[in-house]
Amino acid sequence: MTGNPGAAGCAGSGAVDHAYGRRVFAVILTYTAPLTEIDRHVPGHRTWLRAQYDAGRLLVSGPRTPRTGGVLLFATMPRAELDAVLAEDPFAEHGVADREIVEFSATSTVDALAHWRDPA
Repeated sequence: MTGNPGAAGCAGSGAVDHAYGRRVFAVILTYTAPLTEIDRHVPGHRTWLRAQYDAGRLLVSGPRTPRTGGVLLFATMPRAELDAVLAEDPFAEHGVADREIVEFSATSTVDALAHWRDPA
């Protein structure tokens, strides 16, 4: 598939993995520690984020406004794989953030993300 870098179904495969449908995962992080403690783990968290982008798992990420946590949008993958990936985040390893995982089917997107649309 050309023109779709990061359109990975799983780990950079270059196509949506139809075995898992076109589900994507929104992960909402909420800090449970003071920002001074969060800031100590930000460099490791950013290294972990970069590894997820490089593997084709992570599509979008950023801090919440106000700075109470963050939001991550992950590509299609088995839920067990997502859970394992999230467990490696330094924020999880150090217990400084809770997370809520919302799984959904992207039935509508901008044209640039048409390969993620679920025809359901």
